[in-house]
Amino acid sequence: MSVVFSKASRKEAKVAARRAEDAARTASRMRMHREAQESALDAFASVMAGGALFPARLPVAVQLRLPLWDIALLAADALALLARFPPAPQYGDLHGGAWRTLCLRSAGGALDDDSPAPLDCYTETPAWAASTYIVPCVLAALTGALGTSPCGPSPLQRVRLSVLPPGANVAWHTDYEDTRDAGPARLHIPLLCSDAFTLNIGGR
Repeated sequence: MSVVFSKASRKEAKVAARRAEDAARTASRMRMHREAQESALDAFASVMAGGALFPARLPVAVQLRLPLWDIALLAADALALLARFPPAPQYGDLHGGAWRTLCLRSAGGALDDDSPAPLDCYTETPAWAASTYIVPCVLAALTGALGTSPCGPSPLQRVRLSVLPPGANVAWHTDYEDTRDAGPARLHIPLLCSDAFTLNIGGR
């Protein structure tokens, strides 16, 4: 009896230690994000006060209206992936827990962790392999347009499906990577949206 109890105690201690480590990593990641975001917002306010927000040659956002892909197949693939791999709450404190995401490419290949990481940490998740249209058609077209070899390093960093329920809102924020001149670009592809949905980027 004492041996069984001892093993159970050790197992519980290991589980508790893992949970504590996970909690510490999550807290550290959220603290990093919050501090970087506050810094970015301070820099943004400083540039706004200077009267020269962005150079004329480089707009902060461009809206594309091109029928690049089959929207029905794209949406069907997204819904199938979300049903197979339930989305997890997006990290950060900008949305009150309503914003959920499913990662197709992320740091360490995690389905439920969309936090930023060094460039060499990004890799595909199980949802990437399960995709029937988004990956083989949409993402393949994007990487092909960039002249990337299938055998070479991917130019993609984070790829995710985002879900916002009716009435939800993500607070105004800035991404803390250097995106104005040489940082990563972001492509948002609306799939299933209400007419009341709005996406505001840099006042556009």
